[in-house]
Amino acid sequence: MPSGRPLARTSERRVAAGFGLVLTLLVLMLDTTYYRHAGPLWRDEVNSVNVTARASLRDVFAVMHRDSFPAAWPAVLYAWQTVGLGTTDAALRALGLVIAAGFMAALWWTGWQLGIGPPLVALLIVGMSPTSVIYGTEVRGYGLAALAIATIRLPGDAA
Repeated sequence: MPSGRPLARTSERRVAAGFGLVLTLLVLMLDTTYYRHAGPLWRDEVNSVNVTARASLRDVFAVMHRDSFPAAWPAVLYAWQTVGLGTTDAALRALGLVIAAGFMAALWWTGWQLGIGPPLVALLIVGMSPTSVIYGTEVRGYGLAALAIATIRLPGDAA
């Protein structure tokens, strides 16, 4: 089946959707396995946590020049900590898992929005990439950037 061609038959769509679901679950299992074995936060992750461990979001923005990510990442991490979900290393890493799951959902949404069906190639690339599994789930802005990129619609994209 050529890439970019809309899936024509119902049986092809069902097989592709089933295969895509299996790939999605495998990628999420890899992410979860990494999460369980990641250990304590790395130095750069601790830096992000320290930047966002402020009394107010205004204070976070005042010191965010000490981190290397745009404002969206400190704002999300600050919100995660403020609602009480970031009290331990594991709880902070859980944000990476949530973002990774959101990334998988965004890949599916984009595939359906573009009329190409399940994102099989994207799921294979993400699942086979140690970089995606490791850096996409850590307490840094990489996963959030991937999520944002996956939801971008360019002019001329299918409606």
